[in-house]
Amino acid sequence: MDDQPGNVIDGTARARHWSRPRPKHTTCSAPGSLPGRIVNVTLADMGMTRMMGGAAPLGAHMMLRVSQATIPAGQITVVASNLGWRTHELVILPLAGGAAAGQRVPGSDGKVAETGSLGEVSRSCGSGTGSGVTSGTVSWTTVTLPPGRYELICNLPNHYADGMYQELVVTWAAHLAGPAPGTRREAHLPRDPGARVPNATRPRLGSIAGRWLKRPPVRSPCPTGFPGYSSVGGTDDRGASSGVSS
Repeated sequence: MDDQPGNVIDGTARARHWSRPRPKHTTCSAPGSLPGRIVNVTLADMGMTRMMGGAAPLGAHMMLRVSQATIPAGQITVVASNLGWRTHELVILPLAGGAAAGQRVPGSDGKVAETGSLGEVSRSCGSGTGSGVTSGTVSWTTVTLPPGRYELICNLPNHYADGMYQELVVTWAAHLAGPAPGTRREAHLPRDPGARVPNATRPRLGSIAGRWLKRPPVRSPCPTGFPGYSSVGGTDDRGASSGVSS
């Protein structure tokens, strides 16, 4: 596959190719007990042999790759690892309906508008906002994302135009998505008594009637005082035997 910005291949393998020589390992790591679902993001570049600042010329080869491009809604922790030589950052932006990642228009400063930003990862070896994720370091942040489409970008000068973006799709949480095809749906019925129950999950009257008809008949004596029958053995008013012995 052609190694051009925007191509989606394995993020780790591509980072190794793009950033040679590069830092052999990160100088720090994220805590082992971060909240929510972990989403790892690789930031990388190529063409340098030493650490550099954040500004980059147009046409530089850079990449931003997410380990899991589709995740369930809820609390997530984004962990960004800079395996390149330049300083990078990560910004989480909502993606409008019909828009695709990479379509934002940078301004004269080489940055795009961050309207509606939901979080930023830019503190080396720390959480949240800082002065950038320097070469060989890790940064992270925890956010809660509802279902929708988002764009993860690096918004340092010209980094977005050089290919540092990727779409992140957030789906309904797994426990609300319903059962897998072929599984029983009854266990997934809503617990709210006032909730609307889909027709597909309502029991069929025919199946209930069928089970009822298969039950053995219940035999019981005629009730006392039933019109036309005596309370004990004998005949009814038509002269027929009641079938009940005295």
